Amino acid sequence: MAVITKLSKSTIVESANQFGIGTVIRYWPASNGIENTNYFIETENNSEYVLTLIETGFEPSESMLTILDVASNAGLPVASAKKSSSGKSYIIVENKPALLTERLDGGHIASPSKKQCQAIGDFLAKFHLATKLIQTKSYPRDSNWLQEKKELCVPYLSYSSAILLEDTIKTVSSTLSRNDVAQLPKGVIHGDLFRDNALFNTHALSGVIDFHHSAIGFWIYDLAVVLNDWCVLESKNKLDEERCECVLSAYHQIRPLSEEELLFLPIFMEYGALSFWLSRLLVHIEATEKGIRLPGHDPDTFRRLLIQHRLKPFHITTNDL
Repeated sequence: MAVITKLSKSTIVESANQFGIGTVIRYWPASNGIENTNYFIETENNSEYVLTLIETGFEPSESMLTILDVASNAGLPVASAKKSSSGKSYIIVENKPALLTERLDGGHIASPSKKQCQAIGDFLAKFHLATKLIQTKSYPRDSNWLQEKKELCVPYLSYSSAILLEDTIKTVSSTLSRNDVAQLPKGVIHGDLFRDNALFNTHALSGVIDFHHSAIGFWIYDLAVVLNDWCVLESKNKLDEERCECVLSAYHQIRPLSEEELLFLPIFMEYGALSFWLSRLLVHIEATEKGIRLPGHDPDTFRRLLIQHRLKPFHITTNDL
């Protein structure tokens, strides 16, 4: 979460009033992330909320709001969007749609333990099953998206990085075109379940946030995105296979994975690394052209991870789970 659009006290108070949450005692900006603007709000009854401005300009879809409601009603640590006094789940703030949700307990973790990896695998399986009947848009980062974004990024890359990008897109696109891959289980995916979108208290997983990438996609891709972030030893820039097994085993206990899904997992891990390498490249290219320096979220993290995946693919079978 982060602040892109600075809001005045009067704007914060007026926004809170539209949701009828009481008198605002204090507010402060969130500091993580690069996509949307987030402010924490505390009210007179000691309740805390998160006001999120959608910086993409797209209105939150009814399906995304349904996903929040369904996940919350299923007992998962997900906050539903509050309704405004007009009955809508979002308002307009500074000409941008804005959601208000209760602030979930806990904080982000830098280096997840095996137990925390198990917790995120358990959550993801339950989330996939709870939301499987919801119909929404297809995950947009398909072969066409990869090719389109590649053309925008190549002029800014070294020769070796451009070749890596080109070769990986060919591999991933070829895989996605296979009939057997098309039959892999699909449903609603979170699409962005990184460590900074999960909260832990002293006891357990206490919250999952930021469902703006949620869409219909391959469930094994959602797992690959998680493995690429939760199971990487940053100091050594390589995958921790024990953490991977923790995530996958916990997931498998709730929604059994097929051998076919695990067969294609290495390519989907390349696909996930490729997708976020491109998306972060695009953000940094735009920021550079505007003379803005963005802290964190280095695109090169995923370039290095992609190289590791191609040199040493991660393989696992159901017998290992």
